[in-house]
Amino acid sequence: MWSSIRRNSIAAGLVFGLVALAIAEPAIAQMSAASEAEFQTGSGQAAGTMKTVIAQFVGVMTAFVIVWILFGAFQGWAKARLESRELLWVGLRISLVALFVGFFIRP
Repeated sequence: MWSSIRRNSIAAGLVFGLVALAIAEPAIAQMSAASEAEFQTGSGQAAGTMKTVIAQFVGVMTAFVIVWILFGAFQGWAKARLESRELLWVGLRISLVALFVGFFIRP
């Protein structure tokens, strides 16, 4: 049980960290007026709006993964397959992932 929780939390941290880094790229902020006009023409949305939608999607998915991992860890703790110290460690790592992702996806 503990190894699957550790694997899931590390994988979630890596995936969402990479997505957050991709979103945090300042490329949208550095678009010229012509680039922004072409982006809006091609996509039908402004670049800032698209960035906000992607950031919200990543935030919601991060919240779902955090709840999923914490629920699995709690079930392991409730069935005495996980010590209290390990449950707290999972909670701490998930909190750090949430802070990291939250820092990079702010609009």
